[in-house]
Amino acid sequence: MFQELSLEARREMARVFQPKRALRGTSLYALGDRADGVYLVREGLVWLEGPRSAEGEPATLGVVG
Repeated sequence: MFQELSLEARREMARVFQPKRALRGTSLYALGDRADGVYLVREGLVWLEGPRSAEGEPATLGVVG
C-alpha cells in the first residue's frame, strides 16, 4: 500500500502513526462517534457492522484485514 511513497514519507508516517492493539470483540468506532483518525489493519480481521436488525443481529457490511 505504501510502496509508492518515498522513504522520507514512510518514515514520517511511522513517526506519526500510533500502533493500537484490539482484542476480539472490541469496538473501535460506533455510529455517531466523531471520526478523528484512520485505522490500518496490519494483522487480523475487522468486521464492519451496520445497524442491528429488529432481532438484534448486526448487519455485516464487510470484513477487512
